Amino acid sequence: MNKSESISFPENLKGKLKAYSLNYTILLFVLFICILSSFILYNYFYNTRQNMRVRQLELVNHCKSGLEFLLATKSIVSLQDFDSILTVGKVKDSIHIQSSNWGGFTLLKSQVDWKNQSIKKAGLAGNLIFSDSSVVLNLIDKSRPLSLCLNTNITGHISIPRAGLKYEMINGENFSGQMVSEKQIRYSIDTLAELFPFYDSLSITSLTDKLMEHTERNLIEYGLPVDSVYNSFWNATKVLYVQDGLLSSHYLSGQIVVFADSLLIISSDCKLNDVLLIAKDILFEEGFSGRIQCFATHKVELQKDVKLLFPSGIFIVQHNHTEHDSLDMIDKNIIIATGAVLEGIVYSNYPESYNKQFDLKLSVKEMAKVKGLVVWPGSIDLNGEINGQVHTYEFNHRTPTGYYRNYIVNGRINRSDELTGHFIPGCFSDNNTGGILSWLY
Repeated sequence: MNKSESISFPENLKGKLKAYSLNYTILLFVLFICILSSFILYNYFYNTRQNMRVRQLELVNHCKSGLEFLLATKSIVSLQDFDSILTVGKVKDSIHIQSSNWGGFTLLKSQVDWKNQSIKKAGLAGNLIFSDSSVVLNLIDKSRPLSLCLNTNITGHISIPRAGLKYEMINGENFSGQMVSEKQIRYSIDTLAELFPFYDSLSITSLTDKLMEHTERNLIEYGLPVDSVYNSFWNATKVLYVQDGLLSSHYLSGQIVVFADSLLIISSDCKLNDVLLIAKDILFEEGFSGRIQCFATHKVELQKDVKLLFPSGIFIVQHNHTEHDSLDMIDKNIIIATGAVLEGIVYSNYPESYNKQFDLKLSVKEMAKVKGLVVWPGSIDLNGEINGQVHTYEFNHRTPTGYYRNYIVNGRINRSDELTGHFIPGCFSDNNTGGILSWLY
């Protein structure tokens, strides 16, 4: 074969090569289209998802803004209805806000709706417990000096009667605690009502009336369920009436009120979160732990090693706020036993005239602790620790051999770094910095 001669292929082979080339070209084109389509779809869904995330973040921020608005203005919106504010931007969202009461604290709600989504936030609100000028002890001036005995220690500024401060011997033992600097001492006022006028009107009657007024009647249950009850704060209040006065092995959480006619006993195997307890007398058995607010007309007792977690509250309040009735004509007591801890608030609104006729007494036993605020228009027997603020009329100490008026024996009142983030109801604070006590659900 000469070099100049070309190689020839059979006609049928040429046809096959052309067909294969066309098939490969079509296949490559289809692959290219698929890859391009996939990229376009990926980019579309990625951008859509990113836009959705940005939108969701925007809704969450708007929801937070609603709470910040309520905190900043301290406005009270209707208990039943939500008010609305309109956002600024390309998409104008309507933020539904509400401020009401849950027991002794303020309940804030904020909600933003968009398409089929609903962003909700709810929490208990309050103010910082301390400002720079805050005192740890405000003892109302009743022309009787405050006497410190044994290993009593008070850390921080105190406001005491003009009769002054003494360091006394008791049972043959001298004072061994840390003396209070003169720079930390101020003189007190004559009444607690000047400090906290808002809570004078709180009573069991007004509290229950408000709860019942805004509670659906069909949600009032007589007796307790076998196992547990959860009720969101976005639902109507659920009311449980306990006829036998015993809570045992129950889990209750959320916007729930538990009533009892006389004594209400909370066993250690109960799990209670954010609920309200209302009875004449309330007893927490040894070892109980939970987050509650309890309202009693007569007595609340925390037995050994009970822990009421922040933000909890114990309120001894009048049955009504008019004339004393037979339910009010009895001594009132709160007993916080050895090793027990309360984080939150202790409060009573009984007037001074009542304390002159009957005993209004708070006992904080050895190794017991209150972390937060104490507003007590009676006497306190302090053998344990109050970490926060105390506002009271007097300290009394009783022994088998004597009764000592305005004496603190082995008690501790201090203001530690543990409380820098704690908040209390706004009407109890001279600090305007508002915040959320606890997030609810």
